[in-house]
Amino acid sequence: EVHSNFRLSEGGFVEFLFFNRNLNAYRTGRMVRRVLEIETYRMMSMLAMPMARETISQLSAFDRRLDLLITHMQSAVKVDKALLSEVTRLSSDVLNFSALARHRFGATKAYAEIVASRVSELREERVEQRQRIGTFIGRRFQPAVRSVHAAERRLDELAERVSLAGDLLRTTVQVQLEDQNASLLTSMEERARIQVHIQQAVEGFSVIAITYYTVGLAKICLESISELGVDPHMAKLAVLAAIPLVLFAVWTAVRHVRRSIAGAPHSPISGSH
Repeated sequence: EVHSNFRLSEGGFVEFLFFNRNLNAYRTGRMVRRVLEIETYRMMSMLAMPMARETISQLSAFDRRLDLLITHMQSAVKVDKALLSEVTRLSSDVLNFSALARHRFGATKAYAEIVASRVSELREERVEQRQRIGTFIGRRFQPAVRSVHAAERRLDELAERVSLAGDLLRTTVQVQLEDQNASLLTSMEERARIQVHIQQAVEGFSVIAITYYTVGLAKICLESISELGVDPHMAKLAVLAAIPLVLFAVWTAVRHVRRSIAGAPHSPISGSH
């Protein structure tokens, strides 16, 4: 028989009274060891209770920060750097706190399993008007263990929510970048189209300018020849006849050069790094 009130004595210990009815020394030692292990691991598992209370308090603060971020993400037209920094900071804080809490919560789970195993090894029998140790531990110890598990589960849920918020924010940023790239490509296409129109206009003016100077040069040459006795009237007719010929020749040359440039393969440019 084992009797205890599970209260701390003046010396700070929990007292157990053992009454050996018919056990030998070996079985008595095993029974004493089981009871001591139950009490030892029960107290060690309860070391996580302060961490569980702190976790519940921190989870409330983390939830408020996450709710503010989600509200800002829903109302903001464009994601700014401050929002990205805040999400990164919140994720880092949650991960750091989770790393500290998980070690203690994992120990509580392991110790609780040892306690349950040792209680089952006692193989208690029902005694009238007496409460069994397993029943007492089940009513007083297991709720505390479930509280620790609940804190751990809430911490996991918060970490998952923060991760989903980060994924959503990254997706939003990616969509904004794609929109910016599309706008940039559209503006580049518009500028390229304008440059083509300008280039065509410049080519037209170049043909006119080259024709003008070429006809002027031909006129000077024909006027010089008229000084040698050639009829001036014939020289003027020759100049008039040369204008369309020169214009066609210049236009053909410019078109040929443009086609040559457009069809020429781009040569690779090698450089030293």
